[in-house]
Amino acid sequence: GEISCGLVSVPENREEARTREIQLHYVKIAAREPDDWDAEEKGEWSRRDDPIIYLSGGPGAQATGYVERLKDHGVRDHRDLYILEQRGVGYSQDFCPLYALFDPSASDTDDFLAYQRAGIEATEDCFAKAAARGVDLSAYNTIENARDVKALRRALGHQQWNVWGISYGSILGQAYLREDPEGVRAAVIDAIVPIQQEVLFQRIGKSYQLALDQLLGACA
Repeated sequence: GEISCGLVSVPENREEARTREIQLHYVKIAAREPDDWDAEEKGEWSRRDDPIIYLSGGPGAQATGYVERLKDHGVRDHRDLYILEQRGVGYSQDFCPLYALFDPSASDTDDFLAYQRAGIEATEDCFAKAAARGVDLSAYNTIENARDVKALRRALGHQQWNVWGISYGSILGQAYLREDPEGVRAAVIDAIVPIQQEVLFQRIGKSYQLALDQLLGACA
């Protein structure tokens, strides 16, 4: 009763006149009165009409783990919380459901370069099979993700909502602010990644390695 799911239909590629419709999956975690709510002190409990849209990380993280993590969060004391499963992932028409089964042994190596090559081969195999089924791979990007968030807001009938983006969701959140400024009441951008074109998302690994090397050096 507190957690419900739905589907919203959107164009796969809004840049193309003739494009198929795809269905995106979203989850609603409804606001609820806290058990310790003191009506005498705070007044009668009520749900606010400005919900929160949670922009998940990844990119490509499924909604299930976020629902488990956020179902008891304090933001639900007053606001409904929505999570949109990004296009091509999970119940949003996952176009590569067997990706993890590509060849598990290929990545079982002590050679990091070989590990990376195995990942590239798995991705190429996934893309080739998806394209053969008619998936327009050019439509799976941050701008279309941001437009999907706007489409969901409008489909749900909300004039405005609050945006909460974390990790990749911080990139998506910045793009969404550009795509739907009139629909944003407030925004919280957490674990932020710059949106500048010259900053590659994959370079996070270099910073991670630097921090890890410093930590190991300090421990030694």
